[in-house]
Amino acid sequence: MSVDEEDGGQTVNAHYIHDLLKLYQDTVLSVSQFVVFPPPYLLLVLKDTEDKLALLHQQKRRKSISGSSVLTTATATRDVAVPLSASPTKSTFEKQHVDICDDDDEYDLVAKNHQISRAWDAYIGENPESISPFYHQNIVVLYSSVCTVTTVPCQGPEIRIFGFYRYPSDKTLGQYVIDLCNDARQPCSSFMCDHPMMQHYRSYAHGNARVNVMIEPFPCPLPGMSDKLLMWSYCKECNKPTPVLPMSGNTWNYSFGKFLEIFLYQQGVHCRADICPHDMARHHVRYFGYNDLTVRFQYDPIELLEVAAPPMKLFIKSQVQMDIKEAELKSLRSKINKFYQSIIERNKAFPFDLVDPRKLETCKAELQDMSLEAQGEKKDALQLVQNVYATSDPIDTLTINIVRRNLFQVVAHWDAVYADLFNSICNLNASSKRLLLLSSERCFLQTMPVPFITWIMSVQNELLRSLICPCWVLVLMERTMMP
Repeated sequence: MSVDEEDGGQTVNAHYIHDLLKLYQDTVLSVSQFVVFPPPYLLLVLKDTEDKLALLHQQKRRKSISGSSVLTTATATRDVAVPLSASPTKSTFEKQHVDICDDDDEYDLVAKNHQISRAWDAYIGENPESISPFYHQNIVVLYSSVCTVTTVPCQGPEIRIFGFYRYPSDKTLGQYVIDLCNDARQPCSSFMCDHPMMQHYRSYAHGNARVNVMIEPFPCPLPGMSDKLLMWSYCKECNKPTPVLPMSGNTWNYSFGKFLEIFLYQQGVHCRADICPHDMARHHVRYFGYNDLTVRFQYDPIELLEVAAPPMKLFIKSQVQMDIKEAELKSLRSKINKFYQSIIERNKAFPFDLVDPRKLETCKAELQDMSLEAQGEKKDALQLVQNVYATSDPIDTLTINIVRRNLFQVVAHWDAVYADLFNSICNLNASSKRLLLLSSERCFLQTMPVPFITWIMSVQNELLRSLICPCWVLVLMERTMMP
């Protein structure tokens, strides 16, 4: 059924799920008193996703209605002067961000709804008579036998099906307790364990709970009846025991699988003598005594974890992309400002005492022209990064790399300009030229922030380091940071 087909604000799937839930609630699935089976887990999850989708559609309709009213008001008052936004690009991005976030939420819900719907269809196809008491004539559990000394499972976990009153999958409750007591001192059947079965507990997990069965030495509470099968219970909430009674014939012949079903699903049963107001299945620990041993049955809730497979389509949240793009804009602005400011500071701190006196005025003029050129390039670079940011898609984080590549080329250009300047202003030998170059470069390096220098030296890729910073700067950094 299509999720998009709506009738009165509800989808066709919603009506279908509602009818299924009502059918589960109205159908008697067990003849045991106070045993109520909840609807299947997949159906409950499907109902939850349908409710969230319906709520999201209602919110979108309200936004569309409110947007239409705002548009009508704006049309009626179009002659009134409205002040422009301080950042029209930002306001446009914010509007797109709201729409994209809504689309992301709806996409996630629709994908999850589709996945759960397919799983539910497969379940119904394999179990067409699941809404029938005849379908619930067995119980499926995850069985394991765990050593209490090593806490290592000696058997299982494995799936076991107990068909009620059906041999050999099921046995009577009395026979089950007798067999446990008789085998309590027998060695474990696992070749990895040499402990007796008394030092093991059996676990029967089903749904969101499990029943743990433990064997413990315990003197007979009724003298002279150690060879009889006795039973009682103990409340974990109020610490009150019930009277010890011999097991009746009906209880002896009761199905062990049915006993587990009652333990897991029965609710609202209390002690007859008003000894304790708490629920017998949830809060009471049941005991069965035989031959100075006791078999304890205890109910424990468990937390179910669901396998979440990654989606077939890689989907990235738009807000994350927008934050990355905003951070890139701020980073590039800061780098542009620092780079061109370093050029100006380098020109101011130029070592004129090493320049040929005949070319001193020419050198000063060229440095002044270079500073003015750097200021102009700085404005153009900032304008370029702003234009790329404003004209590209709000979630596009790659287009802005054009500015980064351009900045690398500018750095290489200025490196060549300074090299030509040194060759033209001085007629020195090789050692003097090297001294002049290193002196000028050290002045430039002093204008660079320490975190930037540390980050450059932490880059392992030599090619990337050469792109980020000219080679002469890298060499000087390595020499500066040497002890």
